[in-house]
Amino acid sequence: MKNIKKVVIIITLLIALLTSVRVVQFSANTIVTAIELAGINDSIRFYNEQMVKTDRMTKNCEELFKLRQEKFYNSEDLWGRLFSNMSCFLKIMLTLVAIGMIFVTGILWTCVIVLCIKLFKRILLKKKRRKLSPKGAR
Repeated sequence: MKNIKKVVIIITLLIALLTSVRVVQFSANTIVTAIELAGINDSIRFYNEQMVKTDRMTKNCEELFKLRQEKFYNSEDLWGRLFSNMSCFLKIMLTLVAIGMIFVTGILWTCVIVLCIKLFKRILLKKKRRKLSPKGAR
């Protein structure tokens, strides 16, 4: 029974590790996409707010439209494409969730490490007590 428990704990830790890696990758991808889109959109808004628009500014803005189209709206990355076509509110909410998930993952692994340290200390203490106790006392 103890061997099964150990195997279950090891499998659970491996699943948690793999899931955590994927969550952090997904969150980082979301945050980077949000930052890049915000930068491009800010530049486009700046162009639209200007009273006097020069040919150079127009050319710059057209390049930004093209970049946004190629990099996000027609991207091969499914998440980047879906994220860029969402409403602004959903983008903000998902970005906040992604930032939160990175913190939650860090807290999760801090707790797991602390629990593992406590478990190993307890196991070592039991082994030490067994060595110190007389053999007939068992």
